Amino acid sequence: MNKLEETINKVLEEIKPQHTVGTFDSRKCALNRLLRFAITNGFEEPCQELYDAFTAVDKGSSDIWFQVSHAVRLVDLIAGTMAKDKSGRLYNEPPLPTEEVVLLYFQKVTFPVSSDTDINYLIVFSEHQLMYYKLSQSTIGQYRHAWIDIRRYCKDHHSSSYCKGTILDYIREISATQANGRMQTWKWKINRKAASVLVETAE
Repeated sequence: MNKLEETINKVLEEIKPQHTVGTFDSRKCALNRLLRFAITNGFEEPCQELYDAFTAVDKGSSDIWFQVSHAVRLVDLIAGTMAKDKSGRLYNEPPLPTEEVVLLYFQKVTFPVSSDTDINYLIVFSEHQLMYYKLSQSTIGQYRHAWIDIRRYCKDHHSSSYCKGTILDYIREISATQANGRMQTWKWKINRKAASVLVETAE
């Protein structure tokens, strides 16, 4: 049994108690599809090259595509390969710290925050502040997606801490992207708002 087979078996063991029989069978089918593809193409362990090759094959319907990409996400999570999709995003983003931990941290913080404040902590604290505005869970979810984009931008620019200049650069870049028609207006608006909330919270 090679490393990929071992990883897929671990995935199946972990997800089986979490799903109905039908959902589990769908996940298992997609994982077996990945395994067969790997065997046919000479891959023996989870890796970026395998994921890229597997997801590049036309899978037909959107439902099958979802199952395929989800299978990759599950294997990547268990294998710890930190792989990225075709858009350059991690299949499995690192988790944010808990609100409890973050609130304890900010009890000792003076504002405006210093440049050594972890961007993850500022994101969770900003989300906590938004709760006072009675926003819907859907809207909060949109902010969180935007903040994960911002966190990724900061990491790509070699920073895991809050930096106002980096956030403002992000706003300028997404505005240019939207102006060029490469970002939907609704996404640009929520991401710009999310970035502004981070700056306001930090200050």
